[in-house]
Amino acid sequence: MKFKIIEKEEEKMEELLEILNEIDDSIDYENETALIDDQLLDSFAIITLVSELEDAFDISIEASEMMPVNFNSAKAIWAMVQRLQKSVNDPGGFASCQRSCIPVRYQFFLFRQTF
Repeated sequence: MKFKIIEKEEEKMEELLEILNEIDDSIDYENETALIDDQLLDSFAIITLVSELEDAFDISIEASEMMPVNFNSAKAIWAMVQRLQKSVNDPGGFASCQRSCIPVRYQFFLFRQTF
């Protein structure tokens, strides 16, 4: 049973890497740790990434999540996705009370203001 869970998680991480490579295949996402800090992903790439993540993983990335620390590496992005998936599965929990009404196309402005 535990092996199936690990395999499923690895498949989802592969899906994340596929999404990232569709955005820019010149970046080594498995080893890069400063995607935002080194400006490897621009605001358009972030908008695209957020939209793709929301669709692929059935999550909502709110303005409060739009921080460089959540997007600097594939591992950080994956950790955020997992955390958001867990909060979706925890109805009535603290995370479900943190919903924002800011559409994703405007959230990147907030993201750019954080650094």
